[in-house]
Amino acid sequence: FFLHPNGFEIMSIYSAKAVKIANSYLDAKKKNLYPTQDDDYTFAHIFISNLNAYLNCNRKEFSNLNNKKSQRDFTYISAGFKIVGKSGFWAIFNLKKAGLGKIYFKNNLIFNYSGIVIKNNRDVYTNALQKPDTKIELKNNHITIVNKFIAHNQKVPNLYNYFLFRLFLILFGRFEKVSIFTRKFLQRLLIYKEKTSNYFSTTNITFTEKTLALKVVIDGKFDGSEQVYVPKNFVPVYTAMSEYFYKYDLDSENKKLLKKDNRYIFEISFKV
Repeated sequence: FFLHPNGFEIMSIYSAKAVKIANSYLDAKKKNLYPTQDDDYTFAHIFISNLNAYLNCNRKEFSNLNNKKSQRDFTYISAGFKIVGKSGFWAIFNLKKAGLGKIYFKNNLIFNYSGIVIKNNRDVYTNALQKPDTKIELKNNHITIVNKFIAHNQKVPNLYNYFLFRLFLILFGRFEKVSIFTRKFLQRLLIYKEKTSNYFSTTNITFTEKTLALKVVIDGKFDGSEQVYVPKNFVPVYTAMSEYFYKYDLDSENKKLLKKDNRYIFEISFKV
């Protein structure tokens, strides 16, 4: 969702493509297509690049945009991305993350697959994270991805422990060694600790000349207390840039799946 434009402005005197990208970025900003970024801790990330881009912008013509060419099917094996394109229809999937993907028609997002979320009492599990044991099978027009759910730990501080943590940072956080140790300790405690589960997902992506279909089958040792959802927008990765307001979030709903024959199945298809 984010683009740092300064590099494209610097390269605009050497490259016509850089000019088109820089112009397209400004056009998207004008149309409010970018997320709102008002967080005072990370505001400078984008602000500095935009300020330098303004200082490096020496042109007066901004109508030459980076118009998207017709898409074609392409696979980036190392990165794990699969692109499917037919005229005004195109989609991109992340094969290493259970087939997470976005489907567009005439540059409009028509479906966003953010993975599957399983809620079991107080525990939350997701298949939307990259795991080294993910199995990927690529055929001519079919992709099969098998992976395991892992716990999604999102600790939210209450008033008291947040106050104590801020007090600790004020008193000791200015010391470099203490700061580094605290950061690594919290990463191990809150982020890197992955709790495995007994849930598995098999994602099938099938594309033909006329259709594109997505089918996800969730299996495992269910105890009857699970609630399984297909979230419209869910980002489980840990980054400071992951929770900004995006206008499409207003049109967000979670589809609840019902168990049938001791498994959960989600299916959706589109005409190309």
